[in-house]
Amino acid sequence: MDKKDLGTDTTTAISIFLTQAVATNGVPFEIKRQIESNPYAPMTEAEMLVKLEKSREQGMFRDADLVVSDMRLKYGL
Repeated sequence: MDKKDLGTDTTTAISIFLTQAVATNGVPFEIKRQIESNPYAPMTEAEMLVKLEKSREQGMFRDADLVVSDMRLKYGL
């Protein structure tokens, strides 16, 4: 990103930020981490079946018996 993209130089941008921080007694904008989606959000059965089908189509799945076998070897179970 070029400073021209923002319409101001870095010094002016910092000055504006600091002026607003003093005026609002804090950071003058919300700071938060953007999350695409919650990977732990509950899914309906239909949503789960759609995701499973998509993973099968893309070849992104493994047989459960192979996964268990690999875990037993890796973790000595």
